Parts: sequence; structure tokens; C-alpha cells
Amino acid sequence: MTLHADMLAIRDASLQAVDPGKAVRRFLRVEKGRLCVEQESWPLKQANRVLLIGAGKAALPMV
Repeated sequence: MTLHADMLAIRDASLQAVDPGKAVRRFLRVEKGRLCVEQESWPLKQANRVLLIGAGKAALPMV
């Protein structure tokens, strides 16, 4: 690879590593009727609705 190609590959890998949407999908999930955030979880059947609030320039890609 050339230096330019190496730099582009490093840039692309860096952007993928900090992608806000991927970060949310890594840590926020629904399993067996429970909302799970890392090691914590809450039953969804007890809630009529769940509101997620985001702010900032990375909020939209997290949806």
C-alpha cells in the first residue's frame, strides 16, 4: 500500500470506531422483552412507552 492508501484506511477505521449509531447498537438492545443497557435491564411490559432523548450533533445518527 502507498502512504496515501494507508492514511485513508486509518481514517476510515477511525471513523467506524467512533460511529455514534454503532455505539448505540453495541450498548442498547432489547432481549426477551427487556430493555438492556450494558449490564442493566428493565422490563418493557411494565411501560406503556419508552422515550429516548438525544441532543447534540451525534444524536441523529444514533436513532
